[in-house]
Amino acid sequence: MGKGNRNRQRHLQDKLENSVKQKPKKQLPKWLYHAIAWVLVAAVLVGVVASVITETGIVKRNRVLLKSETGNYDVNQQMATFIVWQEVYYTAYSEYYSYYTGSSSDTSNITSVFSNASDYALTAAQYSVDSQLRDCVDDVMEMLKIYVAVCDEADRNDIELEEKELKDIDATVTQLKSMQTSYGFVSFDTFLKTFMGKGMKEKDIRAALELVALYNKYASMKQDELKSGVTAEDIQKYLEENPDEFYKIDYLTYAADTEEFANILKECATAEDFKTKVLEHHLAENYKKIYNKYVTTVLAKDELASLSTKTDSESGTALSDALDALGADAEKEFSKNDSFTGKEDLKTWLFDTKNREQYDSNVVPVDDGVYLVVFYSEKADSEKVSARVKFYEFVEGEKHGDDDDFKKNILEHITQSKAETPSYPVVDYKKASDKANALKTELTKENADIAGILEDNDAVSKTGVTSSSSSSVLPKVVRDAATKSTVKAGDVLVTNNGSTYYVIHVSAIGEDMKVSLSYVTVEHDTYYKIIDDLTDSLNDIYPTTIVGSYKSEAKEDTFEAWISELASKDEFKTARKEFDTAVFETEKNDVTTYHAYMVINTPLYLQEEEVVEGGYLVFDDDEFATDAQEALNAIKDNTDLDLIDALYAFNNSATISSAIKESTAKAADEKLAEWLFSDDRAKDDIAVITAKDEESAYVAVFTQKLKLWESNSKAGYVAQELEAWAEELAKDYTPNEKALKKLGTPTPTTESSSESSSETTEETTTAA
Repeated sequence: MGKGNRNRQRHLQDKLENSVKQKPKKQLPKWLYHAIAWVLVAAVLVGVVASVITETGIVKRNRVLLKSETGNYDVNQQMATFIVWQEVYYTAYSEYYSYYTGSSSDTSNITSVFSNASDYALTAAQYSVDSQLRDCVDDVMEMLKIYVAVCDEADRNDIELEEKELKDIDATVTQLKSMQTSYGFVSFDTFLKTFMGKGMKEKDIRAALELVALYNKYASMKQDELKSGVTAEDIQKYLEENPDEFYKIDYLTYAADTEEFANILKECATAEDFKTKVLEHHLAENYKKIYNKYVTTVLAKDELASLSTKTDSESGTALSDALDALGADAEKEFSKNDSFTGKEDLKTWLFDTKNREQYDSNVVPVDDGVYLVVFYSEKADSEKVSARVKFYEFVEGEKHGDDDDFKKNILEHITQSKAETPSYPVVDYKKASDKANALKTELTKENADIAGILEDNDAVSKTGVTSSSSSSVLPKVVRDAATKSTVKAGDVLVTNNGSTYYVIHVSAIGEDMKVSLSYVTVEHDTYYKIIDDLTDSLNDIYPTTIVGSYKSEAKEDTFEAWISELASKDEFKTARKEFDTAVFETEKNDVTTYHAYMVINTPLYLQEEEVVEGGYLVFDDDEFATDAQEALNAIKDNTDLDLIDALYAFNNSATISSAIKESTAKAADEKLAEWLFSDDRAKDDIAVITAKDEESAYVAVFTQKLKLWESNSKAGYVAQELEAWAEELAKDYTPNEKALKKLGTPTPTTESSSESSSETTEETTTAA
C-alpha cells in the first residue's frame, strides 16, 4: 500500500476518532450523486441511461482535457472517465444495492423493472458515473487540475513512483480483472467497454492510476512536511479563526403544539424538570389514543369481522339483521355538504365511490372514536350516499376488564422507565415471552394433548419447510429456528421477532430435511401492548442531550443566534448560563410549532479530552511475543510521523491515528490503554505490551499526547495549508474548453435496452 493510501487510511481513522467538522476541500470534491439519486432512480426506471461514452477510444484518447506543463501528465477523456468511475462507482453500487434491498423503502416500481438488486445497482451506479461526467464537469476539472499540477511539481523535484507503488497499481488492475470474472465477462476489454465506455483499454486505466498514485505520494509528502512544522501558535490561530468548528453547546429541545405548553417549559429551572414536564404532557395527550387503538378499535374490528360476507337479498336481510344486533344506526343518507369536522376520514371513505360497492364495510378511526361503516348505495347526483354506521366512542380507559388500576399502572410503568433506578408496578398482565414460555411448558408436559393445545391456540401448520422457504409462507424467524441442523422431531421451540413470539412444535423431519411443524403466534397482553406503543411515541420526542455547535454567523432572531450569543468576544465567553431557556416559533405548511430550548451542562466548551497521537498493532498467534519484538526492532530507528508510518508499513492492519481516545484503546486492551495514556510517556516511545489476557501482545507507538481540540485544530490547519499549496500550483492550468464541452455533453445511445442486453449476453458467461 502506497503512502498516499496510508494517509487516506489515517484520515479515515481520524474521522472515526474526531468529531470536528472540516470545511469542504476543492481538491476533494463532494460527489453529488446523493443529491441526484431520485432523478437517477426515475431515469433508470424508464430506461433513460444517457451515455457519454459512445465514441471510439481513439477519439477520446486523443481528446486532451488538460495539458501538463512538463508534458508527462496530460489527461485525456479516457483517463478522466476512469478516475470518475473509480471515485463514484463502488460507493454508488453499494448504496443502490442497499436501497433495492432496504425493507423501509418502497421499491415496488424498481422491482417491477429489475429482478434483482445486483442488476439495478449495476445500472444505477453506471448512470451515476455518467451523470458526474455530464453534470459535474467543473468539479471534475478542478480535481484534475490539482492532480496534474501536483504531479508536475513532483516531476520537477525528481519524485517518482517506486516498485512498491507500481505493484499497488498492478494489484488494482488485478482487482478489476477479478471483478470482470465475478460479473461473468469473458474478456477484460468487454468488461471495460460495458462499465467504462467503448474503447477503454488497460493502458488508459494504468495511466490514470499512475497519475493519482503520484499525486497521492507527493501530496502525502507535503502533508507530512506541513504536519512536522505546525506550531502551538498555528493551532491557536486556527481555533480563533474557526470557532464554530470547536466550541460545543449542550441543550434540550421540545417541539410543542401550543405556545402555552412551550412557555411552561420555558419556566423550568432544571433539565430534570424540563424532561418531567414533557413526559407528563405527552402521556396525558396520548394515553387515550393508544388505549383505544388496542381496545375500542379492536372491538370495532371484531364486530366488523362478525359481519363476514353477509348481505341483504330478495330472500333475506342477513346483513341488516346483523347490524341491528350490533346496535348500528338505521340506514342514513350522507351529503358532501354535511359537516364532517373531526370526521374527515369517514367522509373520504364514504365518497370514494369509484372504489365502493354495495355492502362494502370498514372500520374508520376519527378524532373521538371509531366508525364501523357499511356502504349501501350512491345517489344519482353523486353528491349523496347512503350507509349504516355504528360509532364507538373513545373512552379514557381508567380501567380494563376488572383492573381498576389499569391506567395508573401504565403511566407509572412508563414514568419509572425514565428513572435511574426504576421500580415497576406489579401487574397480572403477561409479556409475550412469559406467555410463550408457559405455552412451551404446557406442550412439553408428559402425556400432553399436543394436537388439542395447538388447536386451542390457533396454531398454523406447515409442511415441507426448508431453510429456503419463502417468508410469505411462514415468518422467517420460525423458518430459521425450525430448520437448524440440531432440531429433532418432537422439539418445542420458542423464538421471537421483537415483541412478537412464536412457539413452534416440530412434528416430523423427512429424509430430505423438509420439516413439518405447527406454530403459535404470541403477543403481549393489552397492558404491554399499550406500554410499548406509548413508550415508542414518547421516545420519539423525549428530550435528550443534543450537542450543537457555536455559529459565528447565525441568522438573527433564531435559536442558533440566541445560543451562540457571546458575552465577551475577545475572551470567547458565552452569554448563556446553565438552564437558560427560550422559545422560538416556526411555521411550516401553515402549521405553527413552538420550540422550547434549555441550555445544559457547560454552556460553551472546547473538546478538552486528552488523546494520543500514535498507533498499535496486535499479535495473537502462538509466537506473539517473538513476533511483536521483531516488529518493534523493525521500526525502532524512526521518529515522529515516520515512526507511525513505519508501524503501518510493517503491517497495514495497525491502528494509527492523530487522536486515539482512551476509550478506544481500552476497548482493545486495558493494559494497552494504561501504557498509551501514562503520564510517564515521552515523545517517540515504543514498547511491546502483553495484553491483559496474556495470550497476545501489542507493539505500541506514542508520539505525543494532546487535547482533542488541539488535534482537530492541527488537522484543520494542515488541510487548509495543503489546499492552499495545491491551489497555488494549479492556478495557471486551463482546461481545453472544446474538450470540456464534449465531456459534459452526453450522446444518447441508439441501442435499445433489449439490444444492449442481447449484446452483453453474447459477450458474457453466466456468473457463478
